[in-house]
Amino acid sequence: MEKKKILFFMVIIFFILQSGVSNAEWYEEELKENIKKLQSSEPRERIDAVERINQIFYRYRNLPDDDILIDSLIAALNDREVWVRASAAKALGKTKNPRVAEPLSVLLLDEDSKVRDDATEALSNNGNFSTNPIIVERIIELGIKEAESKEEMPSVASVYLPDMLRKINTPRAKEALKALQERAIERLEDSLPGLEKFGVVDEEEGKQLINELKKEIRDGKHTK
Repeated sequence: MEKKKILFFMVIIFFILQSGVSNAEWYEEELKENIKKLQSSEPRERIDAVERINQIFYRYRNLPDDDILIDSLIAALNDREVWVRASAAKALGKTKNPRVAEPLSVLLLDEDSKVRDDATEALSNNGNFSTNPIIVERIIELGIKEAESKEEMPSVASVYLPDMLRKINTPRAKEALKALQERAIERLEDSLPGLEKFGVVDEEEGKQLINELKKEIRDGKHTK
């Protein structure tokens, strides 16, 4: 009976190991196939390829530190199609490789807001941005641009920028952070009537919160 149990568990382990090998082989083949498609002259194929790469990374939770793959995605950051640039940025946000930081930072000043949003999130996740003066300047420039935005809703980029600016922690970064925070308070003030209408907050609570946020900025606590 004991031998049968051992044999049973050995069979299970064998199939688990086989499954792991098969998944690894499938993973590599899928990546190779889609890296080739990134070179296609057809926009739809390039879009499908980079989205498929993102799906694979979502499943496996990380981006392999493979030079060919990373080089292909960096090249895709210059694609004329918005969705290719945005999806390539999103994929590169899944690696901590320092050499993707500068190419990602170029997209912080992209003409398309989705590309800027995805590039900012990716660069924030990558983390290698606070010591390169070129990258730092682009982050600050985007921070100023977002602070001057007249849009009612904040962008995705403006969610990640404050922590990035705090990490940079230069005088210009602090000024950009202050401007971003002041713009956030303006948006909050503009939205108060709606929040009161739906019972999210009453008028006094809203005013108190805004005054506290303004005081934090005056006292310099917003930079911490």
